[in-house]
Amino acid sequence: MPSEIVVDANVVVNFALKSNPFHEQARKLFADCTRDGTRLIAPPWWELEADNALRFLARGKHITPAVAQEAQQSLDMAAVQVVWEPRLRVLARQIADRLQQIRLDDATYVTLAQLRGCDLWTADLRLCNNAQSLGLSLVRSIATYSL
Repeated sequence: MPSEIVVDANVVVNFALKSNPFHEQARKLFADCTRDGTRLIAPPWWELEADNALRFLARGKHITPAVAQEAQQSLDMAAVQVVWEPRLRVLARQIADRLQQIRLDDATYVTLAQLRGCDLWTADLRLCNNAQSLGLSLVRSIATYSL
């Protein structure tokens, strides 16, 4: 395994929620990284994105408040290190333009992976397909992670 990989907030949410479709793949990715000493990294707001996702699911009654609280505890203990790169915002805007996205969230994860020379693992299949169609092969779908 590489020395570090970028994880999208949705991968961490899949790790935290047993009912999510890619829970087992995310759990295996985290376990493999821990075993091999691979750092999981993300931009500073990954926690905000993950918290918002849990709140959205609980508010929409897709999960119970108890499940949301348990998942929140998993997020709080997730071994994801925040990384900031000085050129991140500028380059993320360029990637967002290439991906034809209005928001910079996804583009920032892609940019961080590019700057660090590592892969980005995401549960966002649309992002993965769009990025790969542009030749950004560093974006990988957690759906394909080997169990």
